Amino acid sequence: VPAGTQEMKVNFDWRCVGEGTISDYFRVWVVPQNYTPSVGTQIAVGTNRIRLGSAQFNGRDTFKSEEIIFDATAYAGQNVRLVFEWRQDNTGGNQPPVAIDNLKVEAKSCVAPTNFRVIETRGTTAKVAWTRVPRQNKFEIYYSTVNTPPGETVTGSIITIQNPYTITGLTERTTYYVWIRTVCGENNRSFWRPLTINTGQIPADMPFNEDFEGGGNWDFQSPALNKWVVGTAVNN
Repeated sequence: VPAGTQEMKVNFDWRCVGEGTISDYFRVWVVPQNYTPSVGTQIAVGTNRIRLGSAQFNGRDTFKSEEIIFDATAYAGQNVRLVFEWRQDNTGGNQPPVAIDNLKVEAKSCVAPTNFRVIETRGTTAKVAWTRVPRQNKFEIYYSTVNTPPGETVTGSIITIQNPYTITGLTERTTYYVWIRTVCGENNRSFWRPLTINTGQIPADMPFNEDFEGGGNWDFQSPALNKWVVGTAVNN
């Protein structure tokens, strides 16, 4: 772990079935280099032994991408071990164990904001806020209608010192994916923190008239039997 590291991020794809929801599972740990896991004995929280992410991972027969960011100040300048711990009980026969793929580990000396949240949404605006890092007042915000996380270098992002910050120019009734990171220096930025925003509908003016000749601005929320449809209805 590089000296000066504040946070680390572990990305991996995983698949884990097993028997039941609490019988067979895997967990992810960061432990000191001199700690050696023992077969048949589960790792326990201890000095510089950190469990990452969920208490246990299981119940998926297809791959899922996982991203875990954690405080790594205790490990700065040291070697550590990343441990994937598979646990199987003695019932249900042999179970298909966990599969791990596409592992990536990164370190940052700049700490990301926390508690990234929506304060208010309107038809074309969304106000967001966060808990800033002490002594850091500059942040970068990126948003898109596509849920593809930005990389280290992006275009079209917003640099701001305002918190809360109001994002403008949005489209009403649309899902946006928003990310924020701390700007500690020109070439020193934190990991991105994600947020999902659903903009509201612009209130209609009175009097309101609708001739249903255009696309309109309507949502269709139909129950299982009787339905509203666009075009020609079938049966009732």
